[in-house]
Amino acid sequence: MVCQKEFRIKRIEDIGLRLKDWKGIEFNAGIKTAFNPAYHINEATKAELIKLDSKNKEIIKPLLRGKDIKRWLYAYQNWYMLNTHNGIREIALEPINVKRDYPSIYNYLNQWKEELVARQDKGEHWTNLRNCAFLDEFEKQKIVWIEISDRANYALDTKGFYLTNSAYFLSGENLKYLVSVLNSSVSDYYFFQITAKIAGGRKRYTKQYVEQIPIPLITKQEQLPYEQLVDYVILAKSKADDIVFKFFESLLDAIVFELYFPEEIKSAGKEILKHLGDLKPITDDMSEEEKLAIIQSEFERLYDPNHPVRFAIETLDSVEEVRIIKEALK
Repeated sequence: MVCQKEFRIKRIEDIGLRLKDWKGIEFNAGIKTAFNPAYHINEATKAELIKLDSKNKEIIKPLLRGKDIKRWLYAYQNWYMLNTHNGIREIALEPINVKRDYPSIYNYLNQWKEELVARQDKGEHWTNLRNCAFLDEFEKQKIVWIEISDRANYALDTKGFYLTNSAYFLSGENLKYLVSVLNSSVSDYYFFQITAKIAGGRKRYTKQYVEQIPIPLITKQEQLPYEQLVDYVILAKSKADDIVFKFFESLLDAIVFELYFPEEIKSAGKEILKHLGDLKPITDDMSEEEKLAIIQSEFERLYDPNHPVRFAIETLDSVEEVRIIKEALK
């Protein structure tokens, strides 16, 4: 069994390229304020500050906390961060002068002056946040995830949320393909081999471990079915029947297995990717109703008992590598 396990790990490593070696992506953590009660505000406080001065909108940013991030999706709870940043030297962005430019926010923070002055992590002035060279990355499309979890919980953020320091993010290229693999059984199986368990069997999904995950480097054309299915899964999770969501999540997981164990899956007659060439894409210019109609029609087509895709998904466990990996994750 040890030899078989080593074989699986080596196979994953040989086929994939470690995330840290991918070009065009960047890993970062959420923002550490060193005193969240002052900088994290709710909807009512946001409204009050904007009522005092509409200019305050400039530095009030939507915030995701670690506990808001789920698998595929996040549950935004209308929290915000006062982005009193300390500038970015690389782009000649000066630290915010809160007292001069946002006096009502200065007055708001002043109630915690003693605690904010005593912080180790602060900027040029006691009202400023610590230095953050990657501040501009938050407003880009990115993959976000919670640090401590019992399983992979990666979500795609297209709205430019800021993050607390209990979360991490990955920005750059090929994000839909990467999130499809990161949320897969293969990725989590490998991850569990390189990180230690903590209380309750949970694990730390920190940069030092996540960046070690080997992911196959494939062409943009080859990424298409993964990207299309990520779109299906994300919308289906919140808007479609659970059976539809679970089917497409299983389908996506199955074609990730095919990335890493192509010979075993081919010899067992369980190939799926070759049947997905006519998968209908959903696009940003479509209405939600149009997108859901496509997802439903593709579900009905592929879920047909006579379709080879459904048969392959339901019998994929007959492939030894698939069965062993899935059992190890139970």
